[in-house]
Amino acid sequence: MNSSNGLVRIFNKDQIVIVSLNCKKLLEEEHINSVRDSILGAIGAAPVPKVLIDFDEVEFLSSAMLGALIKINAAVNEKKGKLALCNIEDNIAQIFKITALEKIFDIYDEPEEALTSLENQS
Repeated sequence: MNSSNGLVRIFNKDQIVIVSLNCKKLLEEEHINSVRDSILGAIGAAPVPKVLIDFDEVEFLSSAMLGALIKINAAVNEKKGKLALCNIEDNIAQIFKITALEKIFDIYDEPEEALTSLENQS
């Protein structure tokens, strides 16, 4: 499955759903809902989803986007899958730290590290 809506590009690689966020600012509710729904749609068909979300382009995000990530994580966990995040800017990483979300999410510096982690999941 390959899809793109301008804000997000989604493709599969070796049964891993790779999501590239193509937006510098994830602040508007409309954009956040679109990103969330695209990702949930991509993982919906997978029996045990393995998902990598790459934040390489993202410089700012709102608390609503954090809520969307929590919802995505819950959907992945419900199916006994795994979610990994990578390429998170320092200012966004601070938000994850302050909110203790760094304890909920598996966060990696580089996509290759995250992919290796996901590939090693059974």
